[in-house]
Amino acid sequence: MLAAAVVSIGVLSLFQPRELILETPSIEVAGERVTLREPVTVRADGRSLVVRIGTRELRAGLLTGSGPGVRIELPGRMDRRYMGSFKIAVTEGVLYPVIYMNLEEAVGRVVAAEMPSAPLEAQKAQAIAARSYYEAPARTHTFFDFCDTTHCQAQFAGSRPQPVSATDGQILRHNGRTLRALYFRSCGGRTRTAAQIGFRDEEYRYAAVHCTVCQRDPHTWTRTLPPGTAAPRSEAERLALGRRFGWDRFPSNDYEVHGTELRGQGEGHGVGLCQRGATGLARQGWDALSILRHYYPGTDVGGLP
Repeated sequence: MLAAAVVSIGVLSLFQPRELILETPSIEVAGERVTLREPVTVRADGRSLVVRIGTRELRAGLLTGSGPGVRIELPGRMDRRYMGSFKIAVTEGVLYPVIYMNLEEAVGRVVAAEMPSAPLEAQKAQAIAARSYYEAPARTHTFFDFCDTTHCQAQFAGSRPQPVSATDGQILRHNGRTLRALYFRSCGGRTRTAAQIGFRDEEYRYAAVHCTVCQRDPHTWTRTLPPGTAAPRSEAERLALGRRFGWDRFPSNDYEVHGTELRGQGEGHGVGLCQRGATGLARQGWDALSILRHYYPGTDVGGLP
């Protein structure tokens, strides 16, 4: 796949929107191409979407637009701008916007979301990991390739950071194949294997490696278990409890149980690149390739095929 490849990103799905405001040059809906001179409102009505254009209302199952960009507003909550073509589908009264985004644009938005103020070499390492994740063959959604949340890779609608241009086309490989590079916010001094947190077996066996940055200064936390709740034994259980009680309730899988209290360290699943550790190593003078080789042992960095 070439560096100019396009990935489909499902956006705003976390909010299950039922109404959106669009601003874009034109749309295609109900078999008609409509040039727009002002924003339009799109709302879900069962299995159909209703598009209000001035005094007209068009009903269809799908809305598409060729871009080159679109502004999508979730009324009263947020306003996002995206580059690329797009579609909006509807299922059971919920709108599903999907952006067809240039790969490098997508990677730049991940870096802006995940490591906006990190040193340059740490950002470059993050860009290569994010590009590798997008380019790896595994997909986790039905109607689009990836979402814009931490389930896949978080994205912000910022400008494209310089580290992306500095690493254009570079990916992580293992045994000649693109690695679906996992990463997380911080560890307690040592990353974890995929098996330790119940992740499915993959060709690349993520190793547990020492992280001297977090070892010297770990992020620690204490939480009280809700009544009748058992401590999570896997990443799936931790995420399930997060959905019930709040995403910050159980920050990581690295903890000790003291009665009804959990005392832990780190943030995230603990597999792959530790962003806090990568930031610290970059400040010590490590370059992006050295950082990647440390957290993904046995891999190499090369260009897209």
